Parts: sequence; C-alpha cells; structure tokens
Amino acid sequence: MFSDGQTSSGKTFTLSGIDLAEGVIPYALHDIFERRSELLAIGTKAEVEVSYVEIYREECFDLLACRDGCLTSRSKLELRETPQGETILDGIHSELVTDITQAIRCLAEAAKGRSTGNTAMNAQSSRSHAIFTASLRVTRGTGVVVSKLHLVDLAGSERAKKTLATGRYTQRSLALVHMIDQ
Repeated sequence: MFSDGQTSSGKTFTLSGIDLAEGVIPYALHDIFERRSELLAIGTKAEVEVSYVEIYREECFDLLACRDGCLTSRSKLELRETPQGETILDGIHSELVTDITQAIRCLAEAAKGRSTGNTAMNAQSSRSHAIFTASLRVTRGTGVVVSKLHLVDLAGSERAKKTLATGRYTQRSLALVHMIDQ
C-alpha cells in the first residue's frame, strides 16, 4: 500500500494514526497477530518480523538499527543484486516480534529517526520516503510460506514555491520527484 499526496494532507497520520493506535499500520499488525494466534492455536509455527527503512536523498537507511532517533550515526543500506537475480537491501535489520505491543514499540522508536523538516505547510514534514514491512513466516511440516506486507509513506509531493521548502536535489532526485508528482 502506498500513501501519496501533497505535504500536510495526512499521509503519515493515515498510516500511523494518533500515537500509533488507529492507523493502517497498527490495524494491519492487529490482523497479522490475530492470524498468528489462530495458527499457534492449531500447532502451526508462525513468526512475525518487522523492518523499517527510510529513503532520503537517494540513500537507504535502516530505521530499526538506530531506534533512539540518532540521525548522526544512521545505518546506511546498500542496494545489491543476489546471484539469483533478487534485489535486496544488504544489511537490513528485521526484528522478530511476538506481540502487537512489541511491534508497535519498534515502529514508534524507529519513526523517531525519520528525516523531517519545516515547510510553510507543515512544521514537522516528513522529507523522506519510508517503508514499513511486516513479514509472517508460517512453517507446516517441511513447508514454509512467507507473506510480506509493505506499507509505504511517500514524501509529500508539493510545489516548492507553495511550501517554501529548500534543499539540494540532484538531477536524478528531480526526475524521481517529477515521476511521483505525475
């Protein structure tokens, strides 16, 4: 699921809700943990892992690896291709969580590390894209099934003139912003 729109339109709020209680991500996590409980009740092994990545100025950062909001020592991830042709973020941290409270705590702590800035439209505007991923791994006998839910909060699309936002953009960044705006 993608959350896209103009700055200050409520994208991050829609995904996270007030205090991570009523947004799309908390609701999705509740559903995942309900399903996990059903599977555990019938003797099926089920594990939930979460990860949270920020894309800022064409670089990927692992928000779970640095949960105290430490913007100075962020864990940068490298995009690479495996010998099997799969594209991965090398070094991404996924955390095994056993209940909804632990998952929400991971999300809340990691969200503090997101890059934000002031614009004329929003005092705490997300200046980056963020991808929260919840994975459910179900093991039955010798078979394993992994389901992944990616929830994406895109940086606000806006006219710089209206928001008074400033910053440096490379030609590639400008092309990406232009593609997103259309």
